[in-house]
Amino acid sequence: MHPRLQVEWGLLLKSVAVKSDLAVVKVYSSEIVYNPGLVMHLLATVSENGSAAYAISTSLSTLAFAVPSSSAKGICERIRRSGEEVEKVTIKDNVSLVCAVGDDLINRTGASAKVFQEAAEAEANIEMISEGASDVASTSWCRARRPTRWSGDCTASS
Repeated sequence: MHPRLQVEWGLLLKSVAVKSDLAVVKVYSSEIVYNPGLVMHLLATVSENGSAAYAISTSLSTLAFAVPSSSAKGICERIRRSGEEVEKVTIKDNVSLVCAVGDDLINRTGASAKVFQEAAEAEANIEMISEGASDVASTSWCRARRPTRWSGDCTASS
């Protein structure tokens, strides 16, 4: 995150964490909205063999997992073989998970807009967003050659 955000926000932003070398495994199924058990089965399938999902994003017909790039193909194959009602499974490589952490971000009007403006200026394409699960963090998935270009070092001093 650009250091000016710390100044503008009065050190509201405490840190930004970046996890790179990830892939997004996206599962398409019209049954996701109608069959809650399907999501649980897909989660179990992803975590087989000790695989980790760093983040999950959902819609009415898709479920996306941020996973280590080295695990993505195996996860994709397990989902396809699972026998679940899945129409399509895709993998998108070269994804980074960026998490902006600060005091009470969920209640700060415009906090996400400022983070996304910094990403836009650094030419990072934010593809998925997770907001509301945490009071102090805003998590985004982006494809960028250098995600640290916009995340930088914004650790606040105490």
